[in-house]
Amino acid sequence: MKKLFITILTIVFISTSMSFANVPNSTADKLLSELDIIHKDLTLITKMMMNIENKDAKEIDKIKQIIKRDNSIIDSNYSVLNNLYTNETNIELKKQYAEIGYILSSHAIALNNFSLYVDEPNNIDEFIDGVTMIRNGHMTLDYVENKIKDVHK
Repeated sequence: MKKLFITILTIVFISTSMSFANVPNSTADKLLSELDIIHKDLTLITKMMMNIENKDAKEIDKIKQIIKRDNSIIDSNYSVLNNLYTNETNIELKKQYAEIGYILSSHAIALNNFSLYVDEPNNIDEFIDGVTMIRNGHMTLDYVENKIKDVHK
């Protein structure tokens, strides 16, 4: 029953299509494209973690490597985003950068929750929290995308 619940919850939260708006800044475009990569990795990790208790050590190591790589991408993007935010004078762009920061934070929390779940598969709350954070990041991204589209009309 628990596995069925996890599968249904994952499909509901993750199976949405994503598209990114064009922020008028090539660095911000790079951040958004890397967020897309991280989101795809999170979707992959979520699928890989189904029945994690039946996975062999090689598959678990692969999940851990993806988590580690995505965490390093997020860390470097935080630094870039901080510089963009600090040097920006346009209030609207600063707000968009802050929203991108929230998306990065949501993905970082999801990765941390997934890491905890991989180490302790019986703690299903970590998995559910991770999937919820992915959804929060996706909803914020949709909001940013729609707002940018409205500005460029």
